Amino acid sequence: MTRTWLMPVLLIAAIAAFYTWSYRAGKTAAVNACARTTAETLAAHEQQLRMDYEQQLEAADQQVRLLRLERAELLARQQILNRRIDDVTQQYRPRPDASPEPLPACHFTTGFVSVYNQSISAALALSEADTAPGVDGETSTAPLTAADELALSALQQSDILHHITAYGARCQSIEAQLVSLIDYLNHYNERTP
Repeated sequence: MTRTWLMPVLLIAAIAAFYTWSYRAGKTAAVNACARTTAETLAAHEQQLRMDYEQQLEAADQQVRLLRLERAELLARQQILNRRIDDVTQQYRPRPDASPEPLPACHFTTGFVSVYNQSISAALALSEADTAPGVDGETSTAPLTAADELALSALQQSDILHHITAYGARCQSIEAQLVSLIDYLNHYNERTP
C-alpha cells in the first residue's frame, strides 16, 4: 500500500518536471525568436539609415561641388570685370566715330559717400552723424553740416566699380549658398516621410 501513493506522486512530479522543462524551453525559444526578430529588424533599420545617410552625404557633396563651381565662376567673372574698370573709367568716346578722349572728372561729395556706405551696411547706424568710414578708414562721430556733406571726397568712379564688383560677387555667392541650401533641404524633405 505504501507503493500505491508513490506512483501518482512520481507521475505528478514527472509531469511537473516535464511542464517546467517545456515551459522553460518554450520561453527560451520565444525569447530567442523575439531577440532574433528584434536584431533582424534593427539590422534592417540600421541598413536603411546608413543608406539614407549615404544618400544625404552624396546630395550634400553634390551641392557643395555645384556651389564651389558657382563660386569659381563668380570669382572669374569678378576678375574679368575688375580688369575692365580702368578701360571704362579713364577714357570715353564723345561720338561713335570719334577717337577716345580722357574722361572728364567725376566728383563725389562726402555726403554721397556717407549715404552710399550707410545704404549697403546695416552695421552703420543711420543718423545725422557721418558714421561712414572715410578714405583713411576712420569714422567720424561729428554731425555733418551742409558744407561737410557737399565737400569733395577722394572717391572716384573706379573705386565705386571695384566696390560694386566685389559686393556683387559677395551677394551672388550668398544667393548661391542660399539656393543650394534650399535645394538640398527640398531634396531631403522629399525623401523624408
